[in-house]
Amino acid sequence: MNQFNSSERVKLSKVSIGSSPFLDLVGTIMALDTELGPEYVSVKWDGNTTGFYAQVPKECLIKVS
Repeated sequence: MNQFNSSERVKLSKVSIGSSPFLDLVGTIMALDTELGPEYVSVKWDGNTTGFYAQVPKECLIKVS
């Protein structure tokens, strides 16, 4: 399983809905623990000004170099 650090830059590695513009999303990890469990992290996508963060499975994220 991927190991991430808080404030690390990530993007989606795969999306279950096939080819999608969401694959271009890049964001920052805001929290390593979520109410959904340890396999999820909270991600603030670039351009998101709502104050709500996405709960994303770690297996769907890759680090941005």
